Amino acid sequence: MKKLLAEIITVITVLSSPSMAFNLKQSINNFAIRLFNTTNKTANVLISPYSIYIAFGPVYEGAAGKTAQEIKNGLGYPEKNRLRLEISREIKNKANSPINIFNRMYIDKHFTVLKTYQNIVRNYYHADIKSVDFSNKENRCKTAEKINSDVENATKGKIKNLIRPGDLNRLTRLINVNAVYFKDSWEKPFEPQETEKRPFFVGEKTIYVPTMTTTGYFNVYNSNNLKAITIPYKNGFKMTIIVPDNKFKLTPENYNFIKSRMKRKYIKLYLPKFKIKSRLYIKKNLSKLGVKIPFTPGANFKNIDGKKDLYIQKAIHQTFVNVDENGTEAAAATAVIIGLKCLPPGVEEIFKVNRPFIFTINDSNDTILFIGNVHRPEE
Repeated sequence: MKKLLAEIITVITVLSSPSMAFNLKQSINNFAIRLFNTTNKTANVLISPYSIYIAFGPVYEGAAGKTAQEIKNGLGYPEKNRLRLEISREIKNKANSPINIFNRMYIDKHFTVLKTYQNIVRNYYHADIKSVDFSNKENRCKTAEKINSDVENATKGKIKNLIRPGDLNRLTRLINVNAVYFKDSWEKPFEPQETEKRPFFVGEKTIYVPTMTTTGYFNVYNSNNLKAITIPYKNGFKMTIIVPDNKFKLTPENYNFIKSRMKRKYIKLYLPKFKIKSRLYIKKNLSKLGVKIPFTPGANFKNIDGKKDLYIQKAIHQTFVNVDENGTEAAAATAVIIGLKCLPPGVEEIFKVNRPFIFTINDSNDTILFIGNVHRPEE
């Protein structure tokens, strides 16, 4: 009886623990808004927190100590064993949906990665692992071309040239890549013949942009400082548009409040057509969320290779969206580039003989046969 009671108490304790209360959707949404608030709002902005969140999963798995803690806190992750199960389930659930998810890790063929780490990446993040070569400039260019081709294919040609040759160097050891591609039609398409240029107000300026229009029932919210509407797609996905005043700052709390207070109303909707392309190095954005150590020589990624010799060289995020009368096409890709902090013994170094030097010629016993000094080689 005592044993049974102890088991019941254990189960209740586990179920009531913070990790069991974890909600993946809420975690990604919270991260999305926090990350969004690190961007420049005076220009068009497009990020995919979904892509970044998934891409950094394997990076978090490889981290330890304060490095892991900063990634965990910055992205709002749960414990690793919970995250990997949630991400695995999420990828499987999205298999037959309008969004396609691509995960692949590219590892230098001269670099040894722990088998346990590779198994986690394969089994839970559903990532292929490819062997590549970062050893010299020519091979790095070929690797960049290979990665870019894979990403371009995964995003139906919408994300091109994610990796530039200058993003890689001879210390690069692995790159974790995520790409997502979304395409869906509106539940009720806009009529193209109704699209015409209409005013759009930017501060005190008025510009005229192609604006679509339709009528129907939509979930909407109105208050003194903003209005919001949700526009459904055919397959259950939806776009939510929030039109705030200048003083409004989006937070997870007011976003949830807006969504929960929407009411179904018959609306005549005017929506501008728009297209955005973006490519960002997101180190600064993540730094504002407290993710700093992973990008420094103080990083600890010992769960990748059993050593503390790795850090994040760069994190690149590229996006695309096109919204028109038929629906929306969007894509994103995230590349986390990880490399050595310094060259280990035996790895290629540069040695230039470019000033006066002394030389010796020795036999097999290292006896000096000749010794000289070269001051001007051309004489």
